[in-house]
Amino acid sequence: MILTIGTSLALARSMEFDRLTVGDVNRAVAVRVNAAGKSVNVARVCHALGEAVVATGVAGGHTGRELCDELSRAGVAHDFVQTALATRVCVTLIDRATMQATELIEEAPPLSDRESDELWAKLLELVASAKVVVMSGTLAPGVPAGFYAMIAKLAADAGAMAIVDAKGSPLELSLAQRPYCVKPNRAELAETLGESIETDAQLMQAMTTLIARGARSVAVTMGKDGAIYSDGIRFWRAAAPQTQVVSPIGSGDAFAAGLAVAAARQLDPPATLTLAMACGVANAMTPQAGFVEAQVVHDLMARIAVSAQ
Repeated sequence: MILTIGTSLALARSMEFDRLTVGDVNRAVAVRVNAAGKSVNVARVCHALGEAVVATGVAGGHTGRELCDELSRAGVAHDFVQTALATRVCVTLIDRATMQATELIEEAPPLSDRESDELWAKLLELVASAKVVVMSGTLAPGVPAGFYAMIAKLAADAGAMAIVDAKGSPLELSLAQRPYCVKPNRAELAETLGESIETDAQLMQAMTTLIARGARSVAVTMGKDGAIYSDGIRFWRAAAPQTQVVSPIGSGDAFAAGLAVAAARQLDPPATLTLAMACGVANAMTPQAGFVEAQVVHDLMARIAVSAQ
């Protein structure tokens, strides 16, 4: 089973416009509402690829109930701690004329001490039966920076593979637990290390730094420039194929889902990168984060070139 964990879930409203004009009245031509947040997006993609997955974290209020109901309708298993404060709402505006997406993000509500304790108790139960554990997203207010490190240790003790999709202190602190893979994007990696990363050589040196600090493998996404993956011995690069991009939002989450599925299937590094890249590209071809189709992912894999660096 793949377990996805997040403390900053959201109910997402996606609105499409023929043309979006700031400062004017804009009438949407399509509106969709769905469960979201990085860990939920990961779970949705894993489910689409046929893997057993459970999403956990926190959800509350009427928006939290709507989030859970939508996941249930989609067939995505979930087990959330119920919170007193309502799950946040985030809005994505898609301009069909320019094919640009704009995100309006509400901050996640804080967790109480009781809710934090309940979440930890649930994780003690769920991580023990997981094969792969994916931690992703910004930590909610009140959650300690070492939260992902604590979960990575739980995973290691249970013999599970931990994947951390984070930046800054939550990522840095997790490295001591030797996670199976960490997945920042290029900007997040630069921010975490406090370094400028302008060239491939600088990027690979930064990845080597994470491996030296404990990560067993590192994947860095770079948007239209593809991604680079290292297992600590070699580096591989994947180029993104030319496709019609509808919304890139959630593509990093879909990439993380591909890493998780590859880990569950014990794929080698080039195949891992190919699957993860295909998931990320498939996500960018859809208006909603995490709504990929397995056949599209399969077709894209044949178009992705992976080369040793």
